[in-house]
Amino acid sequence: MIVLFTLAALAGPWGTTKRTCSKGEDVSACVEAASALAETGDDRAAPLIAEACTAGALDACELLTRWSLLEQAPVPLAPGTARGAMAQLCQATRMDSCTDLGWMLEHGHDGEPDLDGAREVYSRACRAGSAPACQALSSLSGDPRVATCAAGSSEACVALAAEWIGGARTAELETPLQAACALGAAEACGILGTLLVRGHGIEGDGPTGLSLLERACTLGAAASCIGAADLWLTGMVGPRDPERAHVLLHRGCEQGDAAACARDHDH
Repeated sequence: MIVLFTLAALAGPWGTTKRTCSKGEDVSACVEAASALAETGDDRAAPLIAEACTAGALDACELLTRWSLLEQAPVPLAPGTARGAMAQLCQATRMDSCTDLGWMLEHGHDGEPDLDGAREVYSRACRAGSAPACQALSSLSGDPRVATCAAGSSEACVALAAEWIGGARTAELETPLQAACALGAAEACGILGTLLVRGHGIEGDGPTGLSLLERACTLGAAASCIGAADLWLTGMVGPRDPERAHVLLHRGCEQGDAAACARDHDH
C-alpha cells in the first residue's frame, strides 16, 4: 500500500514538478509544472521555482517577480523571494528589472527599505540608458543632477561636489561618481579618489583612491595628476615612489597645468 501511495504521489503534479526542477534539464518545463502545481494551491511550488531562479533560470525569476509585483501569487512567497529573483534578472543585464528592483528596494517591497541599494541599481540602469531609472534616481536624491552625473556628466558631478562635500549629503555622491568615472568622466574619478583618500564623508580607502586619481590624470584631469603625485612623494598611502610622482607631474604639465609644470621642473 505504501509503495502504491508513493507511486501515486510521484505521478501527480508534485512528483512531476520535483523531478523536472531537481534535474534542471528543462527550465521551461519546470516553470510550467510548478505553475500548474501552484494553481492547485500547493505551496511547495514556490520554493522549487525560487531554487530554479537562484540557479540562474530566468524564466523562474520572471514568474516569481510577476507574482510578487502583481500581488497575485497563488501560493505564499517567503520574505525576500521576489527581491532575490529581481536581483537575478538585474544581474543578467535586464535593465527594466534593475529599475523594478530599485523600486522594490526604495519602498521596502518584499523586505526593509534599502535606499543605498536602490541608488546603486538605479544608477546601473541609468548609465545603461534607462530613462525611467534616471528619473527614479533623480527623484530619490531630490536633485536631477545626480542622474546627470551618473550618466557621465562631469559638469553635474563637479557642481554636486561643490555643494555637498563636507555636508550631510557627501555619502550620496559615491554611487553617481562611481558610475560617471566608469564612463570615463575624469573629474568624477578625481573627486571620488580624493574622497576615498581622505575618508571625507565616506569610508576611506587610500589605495583605491590613489588608483582613481591616477585614472583621472590619465583621462585628462591635471589637478588629479598633482594629487596622485603628492601621495607618491609623501608615501601617504603606500611606499614612496618619486619616479612615479615625476611621471604624473610630467603628464599634468603636458595637459597644460602650470602648477604641474613648476613641480615637475623642481623635481
